[in-house]
Amino acid sequence: MLLLPFVEKHPINELFSTNFDIVHTIMSIMKALHITSIVLLSLAMFSSVTAAGQVGHKEEGVASFYHDRFEGRKTASGEIFRQDSMTAAHKHIKLGSYVRVTNISNGNSVILKVNDRMPAWNKRSIDLSYRAATELDYVSKGLTRVTIEVIDPATLIEKEEEVQSPPALTQIDLDDLFKGLTVPRKGVFLRYPTVQYYTYNLPTEGRRR
Repeated sequence: MLLLPFVEKHPINELFSTNFDIVHTIMSIMKALHITSIVLLSLAMFSSVTAAGQVGHKEEGVASFYHDRFEGRKTASGEIFRQDSMTAAHKHIKLGSYVRVTNISNGNSVILKVNDRMPAWNKRSIDLSYRAATELDYVSKGLTRVTIEVIDPATLIEKEEEVQSPPALTQIDLDDLFKGLTVPRKGVFLRYPTVQYYTYNLPTEGRRR
């Protein structure tokens, strides 16, 4: 009897319709929030993976090394794995990237090419070839903590060229080299037992071709 006035003003079908609209709205909001959270999580993971492949990226973790049974097998990059190569496997650093791996316990460091993948569930950070593990001096322990830095191989080539290239001769060096020697005239090459075919302040048009 008490509900009669309410029912008369709000028929049952309207009540169900109203409740359905509310539930539908709530479900739509929850679905939108779920999709948004998935998108944000995906973007965060993508950003993390992208950053890991960039030059300068650094991380710290545990390093292991390959078992001999992987010798001769094809890696994720398509290259054949060799225990005597300077290569490594990583979960997400871009294949073909170069990394500097440093053993935290002794400071030993190696440059390696990432050419293989590790399983996502693996708790270790990087898997090295036997040769690389030997140079880092942790084969007897099996595992060691390391720092991993993505590097640009071009900088290594430049540094190597700087070390191998002889210093350029300066004017003072040339003066010392030709001290006591007499140049008869411009455009003439001199030949001496220890100094062959050097020119000293000669114009290019006077050089022999």
